[in-house]
Amino acid sequence: MRLLFTVQRYHADVVGGSEAACRGYAEHLASEGHDVTVATSCSTSHHDWANSLDNGVSTMNGVTVIRFPVARARTEQNFGR
Repeated sequence: MRLLFTVQRYHADVVGGSEAACRGYAEHLASEGHDVTVATSCSTSHHDWANSLDNGVSTMNGVTVIRFPVARARTEQNFGR
């Protein structure tokens, strides 16, 4: 089965609830032989959303990961509104 997950951040260092759940499901399904792809951002920080990972296609633990750059990082000034 081919599956696509979309999540805001995807990386081993990201421990957020939805991100960790997505990574767990994706890696489990990939280990069972499914073709799993994740579409995500290049950010690892929910504080500023800065691009910290390279954009493009990579593979993590059997999961194809497609990263897209964040167009505009978040600042505390514009987020607080």
